[in-house]
Amino acid sequence: MINTNNSFKLKLADITNFEVNQIRQLFAKTAVVNQMRKDAGKVPLSSLAIGAPTLPSNPVIDLTLQQYFKDRINTRGTIDQMEEGLDKFQSMFALSREDTYTPAIGIPETRELGAQLFNEYYHFEPSFRNMGIHYGSTHALYHILMATLNPGENIGVFTPYFPAYLTQAQLLHLNLIEIPSTDNCRPDAKALDEYLETHDIKLLILNDPCNPTGVKYTRQELLDIAAVLEKHQDVILVLDDTYTDLVWTEKTLFFDVANMETFLSRTFVIVTFAKTLAGAPGLRGAITYSPSYQQGDQTLYVADTLSKLQLGSTLSVSNMVQKVMAGIIKAKLNIDSPPEHVKANADWEKLIFSTYQHTAEVVEATVNDAEFLKLVVKPEGAFFCYISVEDGIIGTSLPDSIEAEDGSLVEDLHNLVGTDVLATDLDVVNFFLYTAGVVVVPGSGFMSKPEEGRMRVALTNDLETSVDAIQRMDAALGRLKARS
Repeated sequence: MINTNNSFKLKLADITNFEVNQIRQLFAKTAVVNQMRKDAGKVPLSSLAIGAPTLPSNPVIDLTLQQYFKDRINTRGTIDQMEEGLDKFQSMFALSREDTYTPAIGIPETRELGAQLFNEYYHFEPSFRNMGIHYGSTHALYHILMATLNPGENIGVFTPYFPAYLTQAQLLHLNLIEIPSTDNCRPDAKALDEYLETHDIKLLILNDPCNPTGVKYTRQELLDIAAVLEKHQDVILVLDDTYTDLVWTEKTLFFDVANMETFLSRTFVIVTFAKTLAGAPGLRGAITYSPSYQQGDQTLYVADTLSKLQLGSTLSVSNMVQKVMAGIIKAKLNIDSPPEHVKANADWEKLIFSTYQHTAEVVEATVNDAEFLKLVVKPEGAFFCYISVEDGIIGTSLPDSIEAEDGSLVEDLHNLVGTDVLATDLDVVNFFLYTAGVVVVPGSGFMSKPEEGRMRVALTNDLETSVDAIQRMDAALGRLKARS
């Protein structure tokens, strides 16, 4: 630590004074509890908290990078063998271009492939100039909000929702209006109509399928939402389709039912690359469609505005990541892709889809079999399941000590959990940390009401771990009820 006598005290900007989401607080606490378990000779916590895939990533990543580096090595070898002169200089210049900055909104080839991917998904033909490449869907959304809204304006989103929406609204001095869903977390078109009428919402975010609930909107729900938005033609629409490839029920997308001519001029679409196409969220990549419009005899592309914003913040997505994006999209759409890449991608997609679907079905059955847990809504996509404690758990008093999942005695339980009574979902989650050895995320982290006792379960672990963790949570509640 550096000591200084300087009297200067750094004052942070007011914009940083927002509360850290409960999910991040929970992850910090999890590290402490894991260390306690290690010191006590216990196995680590079973985490059903984070939506990060643990299945193998798409093998086309490796195949594309192998070719990428092979081409570089071959080019480097050619350069080293050359005599000094113009040819060597030109070859070195061509190689250096692979290492330099990419265009802020993406390499034209990657954007063109993104346009073809969106044509496959949504059945319209955007220009590559409508497309953008970003550091993940969260990054893309931030720039869309920055480009379309002024401070003090309102965003609308159905509850519960991905908490980064609120953080971004706070950072941009926007107001996030929470539109109530039905009791089982399905979108409510009547509530949407009412809120658009009364809350001056400028932009609506639809996350389908939904994080945290795993809900996939039905065809009728999308028709009802489109009908409401037809009435409110000045509302900008953002389709956060991060998990659009992970759906195991009826897969109807918004543009399957909505009038293209009505919506394309005011709709942004975000598709993640890293999670669903690559299975490697650490790669950070997303593809967006942004509208275009006529001004006189010119066509203006909103992606050019996003490019300016990206240029002033993160600059551009790396050349290597965009090469991987291009390789996977080519393999998925069978566009100038080696047959082994096409097959590897198809086999991987089949594995990922079938594994998540099977995990969702088994987890659903395990929760239904539990005595003290229940489903809030059937999981339909996005590798998440939304559950809650049964009626009568909220309001239960905690004993001073209780048996843990491994038979050891957890003492000073009130102090560890931070309460004498399970009054909120966060209390329940903290209770599970110490008595079941399991980490789940409280629903209030996604803006569900704390007293509902709801929790998000990620379906990204192996099946045995997921089932065992849910059974341990149920057993811990059983031991608690037996003491009350």
